[in-house]
Amino acid sequence: QSSAFPAFESEGIATDATTAMVDATTVQSTATKNKPSSDPRYFLAGGLSAAISHGITTPIDVVKTRMQSDSSLSSLSPQNAALQICRLDGPSALDAG
Repeated sequence: QSSAFPAFESEGIATDATTAMVDATTVQSTATKNKPSSDPRYFLAGGLSAAISHGITTPIDVVKTRMQSDSSLSSLSPQNAALQICRLDGPSALDAG
């Protein structure tokens, strides 16, 4: 029986639904067998990267929000606004997201 896709058959690619389903199941079960075991380094790396990114972006967001809502800060540069916030409310105010 000749297939409508002879080029695919010569490359070993499935041309009917049954063969395609069997090939997909084989690939899926092979991927499951080769799945790496849980490694706590991934958990630690994710937690560390989230802590670093939030530690950097939260103070920036606090300064931006305070500049938008406080008219005395709106005329200052972001650096000077951050210094003014630290003088008035203390450095911990930059972490009060």
